[in-house]
Amino acid sequence: MGIHDLDQAVTPRRSRRNIMLGAGALALVLATIGTMAALADKPSLAARPASSVAEASPRNVDAAPAATQQPASGQVAPNPTISTPTSPVVADGTYPAYIDKVYVGQAKITIDIVQVFENDAAVKAALEDGLSQFEAESWYIYIRNENPQLRTLPVASDVAIQFADGCEASGEQHAALTELAEPVRAYGDLYYYDVTVSNGKINQITQHLAQPAC
Repeated sequence: MGIHDLDQAVTPRRSRRNIMLGAGALALVLATIGTMAALADKPSLAARPASSVAEASPRNVDAAPAATQQPASGQVAPNPTISTPTSPVVADGTYPAYIDKVYVGQAKITIDIVQVFENDAAVKAALEDGLSQFEAESWYIYIRNENPQLRTLPVASDVAIQFADGCEASGEQHAALTELAEPVRAYGDLYYYDVTVSNGKINQITQHLAQPAC
């Protein structure tokens, strides 16, 4: 076989090889294009909203505090609650009372307000409360205490205290309350007191026997 014939025999094989290589390259290109198109159709993780990632994280369990609600435009916010001042323990005036306790250091006194009846009114009140005629007639002063409520009031710095024997306590508040505390502690309800309140403070105390002297 001559050289010319050899070239003709080889040429078809080379052509088929080139065709196969060309077909393979074309298939690879088409596969690459298909893969890129498929990836383009899928949403990227980076493109997902931040909230989707946060919801999946166990460390983001606690919700953020809600923002303070503001009144809408044109609306008036409600007024805050205004507390009303408390009423005084007792109104100004003079009250017959037992003194339950004297707080010398705090300059306060706890009182138990009572009703006081004298002479014929005392006998009548005693009879109403169940005492016999003989017992009632022995009372020229009778004290009725139906309300157990106790009231603690501050004492004025210039309080005036007068005792049943006619003596007056010291004009200095601490010393006066110290003198008053002794019979209150020692004798209890043997005495009652006319307690005068002014501007919410006790400014005068007068001691009286609550029981007959004999």
